[in-house]
Amino acid sequence: MRAIFAALFVLLSGSFSSAAAPAAPVTESIPREQFKTQFEKRMIEGFCKETKFVSHCYDIDEKSCEGEIRSALGKCMTTASLPKEIEAAKRTHIGTKIGRCLGEDFQKKNKPRLRMIPECQNAVEWLGK
Repeated sequence: MRAIFAALFVLLSGSFSSAAAPAAPVTESIPREQFKTQFEKRMIEGFCKETKFVSHCYDIDEKSCEGEIRSALGKCMTTASLPKEIEAAKRTHIGTKIGRCLGEDFQKKNKPRLRMIPECQNAVEWLGK
């Protein structure tokens, strides 16, 4: 389950390059802080809002989920050693690396909160949603 849960974060973060900087062409670099802000927003919206995997499968409210995501994201972005400018060609790779770290960290910290319902034990079902 751990790898599958991380894959959910990777899938969401992998599509980040096309949505990372709507105002700037994909061929341009964006500043590290802009990347961090947009990536955080995307991860929170993708996992903490109502009817998403985390809110459905974990006994955690939206505000706590956001805090957990921010905490893990801070650690994972530091570990990723982001350059000052994020080139468009590298956004997907960087996003995937951070997404995997984020998913693994979140799952490890919140394992006791996992609801024991069938769809949450088999996260593969969520990959298609």
